[in-house]
Amino acid sequence: MPKQYLTYVLETRRLECLPSSTETTFYPDLKVLLNAVLKSERLPFDVNTGTSESGARRRDMPDFVLSDSSLFWALRQREPAATSLADLAASTEQNEQIGRYLSQTGVVILCKVRGIGLLSCEFMREAGKPVQPKRRILEKTVDVWSAVIGSGAKQKVDPSAVEDLISIVTRAVTDLARIGSPADLAKILARQARDAKAAMPDDLKPVKPLLDDYRRALGLAFDIDDEKGARFFRSSLVQSIFYALFAAWILWDKEAGVDTTLRSRTPINTCRSHFLMHCFTISAIQRG
Repeated sequence: MPKQYLTYVLETRRLECLPSSTETTFYPDLKVLLNAVLKSERLPFDVNTGTSESGARRRDMPDFVLSDSSLFWALRQREPAATSLADLAASTEQNEQIGRYLSQTGVVILCKVRGIGLLSCEFMREAGKPVQPKRRILEKTVDVWSAVIGSGAKQKVDPSAVEDLISIVTRAVTDLARIGSPADLAKILARQARDAKAAMPDDLKPVKPLLDDYRRALGLAFDIDDEKGARFFRSSLVQSIFYALFAAWILWDKEAGVDTTLRSRTPINTCRSHFLMHCFTISAIQRG
């Protein structure tokens, strides 16, 4: 991934200096970069230029589409150098183009060649009505060009910038984009489960009370002082909580009203299992 990142920066810097460069001049390099991110994270999406691929013939198509069955749109704008990503995020130009894209998808990736940003909006939005600037959220940005330091053969890429770019693309196609199929939901939950496991502390003593619950409820025993036992416990705990959250959502959805919101304590209040309720409660205590 750092190699593709460096290639993108060097090539787009070169193209930027050419008087003949237009917006579409940068398409191939951006497409390669986005595909590299998706491949590195094993995300099964395609990157297509909205104006020429995937049989796109509709008017007002975004410059890029990241999709598996048109899951999510990505917009690329080449604006004057003085225009920042924040300015672009609040733009109402071209008949509120960005606001209209947000209305359709809830998420847009902004790109100014040298910088990339993740734009979302408030959850509730009206179909067919552009999302106004005050309801837009510029969640994260990365200055792609400035992350390359050094000169000549010694040029290197700042690893944190690569991580930021991966975070922008990954969050866009998992957490923020609408779910198009059960398979999409499975991908989202799998990624979040991996992140949850990675975020668990090295010291498992705070969640040690759950060991007795596991033994009584499921007949499972863990030796968290052993490396393998601790790893198995982490995986089992994350799996239990994710299954329980999904079950709590199903139970809540059966009784919830149209305007009701699933809140953070809903799983605890909905859960009918003492073991899972204890899991939720301890997790909430550790988080807060």
